[in-house]
Formats: sequence, C-alpha cells, structure tokens
Amino acid sequence: MGAERARLEGLVFDDRDNPMVAVHTKRGSTRYRYYVSRPKLTGKGEAGSLHRISAGVLEQFLIERLGQIVASTWRHDLEGLERIALALQRIILSEGQIVVRLTSSAISAHAGELTEVTEIGDGVCSVRLAFHMRRRQGAIILESGEPAPSRAAKVDRPLVRAIVLARVWAAQLESGEVESVKALARLNGLCHHYTARLLPLAYIAPDLSEAILRGAQPRAASLAGLAARPLPLEWSEQRRVFSAQGA
Repeated sequence: MGAERARLEGLVFDDRDNPMVAVHTKRGSTRYRYYVSRPKLTGKGEAGSLHRISAGVLEQFLIERLGQIVASTWRHDLEGLERIALALQRIILSEGQIVVRLTSSAISAHAGELTEVTEIGDGVCSVRLAFHMRRRQGAIILESGEPAPSRAAKVDRPLVRAIVLARVWAAQLESGEVESVKALARLNGLCHHYTARLLPLAYIAPDLSEAILRGAQPRAASLAGLAARPLPLEWSEQRRVFSAQGA
C-alpha cells in the first residue's frame, strides 16, 4: 500500500481533525484507492469515527451532492470533481455525515432550496451532507440520509445518475485509468454501444446540467431519449436538441 496523488489530497479530515491520506492497494491488475485517517497508518493518535473510505465512492457522492449546490458559472471551464474541488476548503468525515466547507462565491443561488447552507465567515460556507452506506451489486455506495427537498420530485434521478457516472467514466479515460471505451464497458458490464452513447453526458452544457439537477429540463429530455443517440458535443447543438424535445 502506498501514497497516490488524489484530487482531494489535503482537503479530507476525520472528525478528530486528523488528515485522511490518499493511499492505494492493488489486487491483481486492479488498483483500489482510499482515504485513510493518518493514525491508522502511523499507529499514533486516535482516528475519527470514520477512518477509511473508498476514494471513488467519496468523490462520486460529492460530485452528485455538490453538483447541485455549486453554481454552473463557477469554473465552468472545468468539469466534474476538478471544478468542485476548487470550491472546497475542507471535508470533514464522520459516521453518518460529511461537513463540507465551500467558497461562498461558488455556491448557487438555488443551494438554499436544496440543503442548509451556513455562512461561517471569511467568504466560506458550511454544508452538512447526511449519508448512509449501502451495498449495491457487490459495491459499497453512499446514499443521502436526508429527505429529498420538495422540488426533488421533479428531478429525473436516473438522468442525474447517468450524468454523474458519465463524468466519472470521462475522468477515468482522461487519466488513463481505463484505456478505451470498450475496456470501460467491460469493466462496468455494459454494452459498448450503450456506454459510448452515455459518455457525451459528461460534457453537457453547464446551463443544461443545472436545469437537469433542478428538474427544470423538458419532460421529454429523459435518459432514454438522450441515450437513444449520442448527444452532440457542441453546447449550441445540445441546446437545440433540448429545445426540440421541449417542443
């Protein structure tokens, strides 16, 4: 087991204020990444209540939850976790909740409708994200431990999950973690053609992405409709597709 550069390196702490260090281990040809409380690695000091978590699980949960909170105008030149990480000041993990400190200017005007945002001064806000761990198809995932806000009833959750998944896939391809779309499809047990149709959702225009997260997209703009054929990469063409489906 050894250290590995991670996107959230230096930002993650347990609830005893110990840094959680990025490490990885290999089983066969597969690499698994984790954040581990420093006392668990050094044997010195007392670790917090949640002292180990899969890096991929934590990162995907933050993409999904904070993607609804961070404004679409914030670092719109970046995507996914790269964009969100630049808004993060600190992530504090404990059993059942994650407290995130964010740059105030990065927060969407709609964030208060989705969760409780607390201003703590010096241009920083605090957001509490309750969660519980579940095992799904053999993998540990984090699920929201809070009741969904009233407007969430309109949110197309399969479409939101597909966008999050597509962004994770795109990051894996861009980093070289997965060598090709075919390899990515095999890894996830999916059809190569379906995976290829889903991938462009990683590059959806920021205003369209925010509309989907708020449930404000045309009803016809469903996952099935958008996955029926590859979404154009040009943002103007994407908006044309959405307008046509709205009509």
